[in-house]
Amino acid sequence: IEQPFLDLWGKSGCLCPKRLMPFLAELIDALERFDEISLCPGVKDKLLDMSVSTAERMLGRLRACYWHTVLMYISHQQMKNATLR
Repeated sequence: IEQPFLDLWGKSGCLCPKRLMPFLAELIDALERFDEISLCPGVKDKLLDMSVSTAERMLGRLRACYWHTVLMYISHQQMKNATLR
């Protein structure tokens, strides 16, 4: 359920969960209508029943991973620049 949620979050323009969750049913319907996504009924039901807090936790893990990647890249660039001097 996490990956479909993250896909929907990205397609929403990365809305915060507080704004995304009330809009999620409409978003899923629109994306299914234009064949952008295909969700089995069980996954769709779980997504629509998900709380804002659960969505925040899922995105928190993604954000933590994202910032770790950014910091590793910056650190690598600083080391690379230091060795070139």
